[in-house]
Amino acid sequence: MNGNQIQTEGIMAIVDFLFSNKGLLELDVADNEINHDGIIGITSLLNWNNTLEVLNVANPIYTSIGQETAIHFAKMLEVNRGIEKLSLAKHGFTCDAIYTITEHLLRQSKLRVLDLTGNR
Repeated sequence: MNGNQIQTEGIMAIVDFLFSNKGLLELDVADNEINHDGIIGITSLLNWNNTLEVLNVANPIYTSIGQETAIHFAKMLEVNRGIEKLSLAKHGFTCDAIYTITEHLLRQSKLRVLDLTGNR
């Protein structure tokens, strides 16, 4: 679904679907004009859904500073035991936001690839 402009409403429909369906292993929703609310929906879902192994949410759109979402990714990564590959490219994260995310990785053992390219 990369680049299909599903926007936040579309991602929320996907999140609703994934709350009841745990069969999906890979989700690529990069370049889809997903805002802060959509990102929060994804991280909330992944706080308990451990089936998804690969997630690409690169290049979202933020009307405010994207740093707020870093803590949501950090907390999700601390409890999620399914994600093996995660792309957070082009989120506009600063070093502090990236530190927040990576600090929580010390408590998570499954993640093998974290793409943070194109951040500040």
